[in-house]
Amino acid sequence: MKKNNFKFALVAVLSLAFLAACKKGENDPFLSLKSRNARITGTWKLKSAEITNSNVYGGTTQSLSTSFDGTNMTETLDSGESDTYSYSQTVEINKDGTYKMTLVEDGITSDYQGNWWWIDSNKKKVRIAFDDDFGSFYIDRLKNKEMVWKIDESSSSVDYSSKMSGTWTFEKE
Repeated sequence: MKKNNFKFALVAVLSLAFLAACKKGENDPFLSLKSRNARITGTWKLKSAEITNSNVYGGTTQSLSTSFDGTNMTETLDSGESDTYSYSQTVEINKDGTYKMTLVEDGITSDYQGNWWWIDSNKKKVRIAFDDDFGSFYIDRLKNKEMVWKIDESSSSVDYSSKMSGTWTFEKE
């Protein structure tokens, strides 16, 4: 009887260790029965976003805050000037390493397609990259029906510096 209890306990511990290993992002679910590749594939619709850009040109700073509420995108300069327009974004991420992104801004549709890949190796899988200059994003949360991208980047040269930070929340369709 003790031998069976030991085997059961060993199997339970190994199973939990394996399932917990699926958690890669800081805010991923503790337990997932799907791999990160299986969770990321599908069609994702942008539900909300908050982005801040700050640029310094020769000592003059200009900031832009962007927010998306699921229907409208609002861009606000540090001067208080703002612009609001209708917006939607969907991203179809395929198992074969391809993607299709559709943006609709004020009724004008733009389609992009190309390749995606995990930047930080096939083992860790917390940064995703897209070609066509869409850049790379840290995946803060990847659940079956929710994905959160984060970015926190800066660059500088002799008379210019730029910092961008933001969060995009997607829902699987």
